Amino acid sequence: MTGSLANLKDDSLSTGAAWSSASGLVLSWDFGVGGSADVDDIRLGSAADPTKFLLSGKLQYSDDAATWVDAWTPFAGVAWPGVRAKTSSEAIGAWNRGFKNDVDLSSGGTIATLKSGSGLSPRVLTPARSAGVLQIEFEWINVSLSGVTAILGVTGPANLSSPTTPIGNSTDSWGYTNSGQKRTGSGSVAYGASYTLADVIGMVVDFSAGSITFYKNGVSQGVAYSGLSFTELYAGAQLFNFGSNWQVRARTKGFTFPVAGATPWEQRDSAIAQTVVRGSTRTTNVGIVPSALTVPMPFRMRIDPVAQTRGDYLTGVLGRGIGRVKGTTKDKGTPNVPVSERVRLYREQDGLLIREMWSAPGTGAYSFDYVDEYQTYTVISYDHDKNFRAVVADGLTLANGGVELIA
Repeated sequence: MTGSLANLKDDSLSTGAAWSSASGLVLSWDFGVGGSADVDDIRLGSAADPTKFLLSGKLQYSDDAATWVDAWTPFAGVAWPGVRAKTSSEAIGAWNRGFKNDVDLSSGGTIATLKSGSGLSPRVLTPARSAGVLQIEFEWINVSLSGVTAILGVTGPANLSSPTTPIGNSTDSWGYTNSGQKRTGSGSVAYGASYTLADVIGMVVDFSAGSITFYKNGVSQGVAYSGLSFTELYAGAQLFNFGSNWQVRARTKGFTFPVAGATPWEQRDSAIAQTVVRGSTRTTNVGIVPSALTVPMPFRMRIDPVAQTRGDYLTGVLGRGIGRVKGTTKDKGTPNVPVSERVRLYREQDGLLIREMWSAPGTGAYSFDYVDEYQTYTVISYDHDKNFRAVVADGLTLANGGVELIA
């Protein structure tokens, strides 16, 4: 071990502690008798070497230092925050979409204040989900819902760009209003009990069955919709016919009234930012794309990022892919003569062949662009005439200039 354990709790990024092998390492903090504390955020500090950063772990708590209970299920793929930095914290159960002038977020994003005065119907939506039997809870707080139409439900991506179209007013959105009606495509019918301030409204979406069921204070109001077809949904809350400000809380896990057989809408198990990269393939509007082909393609395709953090640590991707390893190949002589040779780039941590190319005729220049800037590399140049042995340049890093950043 290097460093001191005290360095791990002094909130200084300039000091630290490290172990040559940390597999199975357990660190514990004793708050003392009567020293219980509410932990609402955890941030991990890093040193300068991304290869010596926590890969995975588990957070537990105990009242007697003998029996330990998981606070979160084990997490893996912690996103390296950079040199001498702390991991970012992501709010659990946070709203992530709304219209800038109509929504204020507080309490880590779990409470949204929907504001009037803009002429829009203020709304907020959670991150999208696309599979499973998922539960979420809503609760209007602080004010009465008298004289206002409030709706809780889900919407598809087609309705995201329209701030004047409430949930339930489009054919790809379905909701439950405070008057007890279910609503979709601007049509409302009687459904369940009305709800107001402090009532907890649960919703379970079964993507496989295409069904949506709402609950009031833990009591099912019956299946509202079934046999629907949807691939991606955002859960949300919205107001229309309003004249003041209202607040709503979302619980995407840790429910007041959990529903048997359903899993939380929230995918993450801790506030520690982890390495998640997801995307969806979407067909855009039909159109003709200029092309050298004799027959034009009938549509365009694109990949829309849904959520992205830093690189995937577990598979060895540490940075953002903005590095460059370059050089020249020459025949040995007086002077050395530039020559075109086959060049290979290897990742030193596991010997993986990253790229291969021929250096340029006349100059011998090669450049491996957009590689992981935080890796250590080896470059091997092979003489195709077999007159010389391969030339090796190893230990190339950002720190020693062997890797440079692409502006």
